[in-house]
Amino acid sequence: MDSLELILQQDPALAQLSDQEKEIMANRKNEQYLELVETIDSSNILPGIEELLAANKEQGLKIALGSASKNAHYVLDRLGLTHYFDYIVDASQVSKGKPDPETFTVAADALGIEYPACIGIEDSAAGVAAINAAHMFSVGVGDAAQLSDADYLVEATSQLDFKEIVERYRRKMALKEPD
Repeated sequence: MDSLELILQQDPALAQLSDQEKEIMANRKNEQYLELVETIDSSNILPGIEELLAANKEQGLKIALGSASKNAHYVLDRLGLTHYFDYIVDASQVSKGKPDPETFTVAADALGIEYPACIGIEDSAAGVAAINAAHMFSVGVGDAAQLSDADYLVEATSQLDFKEIVERYRRKMALKEPD
């Protein structure tokens, strides 16, 4: 419903719809989304993502996915990426969406990792804000104007390099260490 409300805000005339009409629209939107998900396969993996996941696993690092979708497990299965993840947080497990840090803190807690030792990757301003609010290292993917609060920013997933992300994280942590 939250995403539907954002869509409806684009047209003031639609903001006056009844709750019942909104429910019908939300159900239709979800049905169309699920139809699209059915068409997903490994060819839809964004450039650089599988390489980054593999590099993380090679280093023995734990990986969690935090998604606002209740279909996160299914999407990962369709993409063939589920085996890379140690834990998946979806919308059914949190009461507050991004920019609240709950998605990220639930994942870290499940993995038993202290928040400052975590690195989060996001493509939205709300996601970067959530990572930052959790006191984790934030990597933004996308437009610098939208993601200027990220600790490290790349324009596209193809630029996500494991060694560079770790180096940026280490530099930031070194700045925080007391003399």
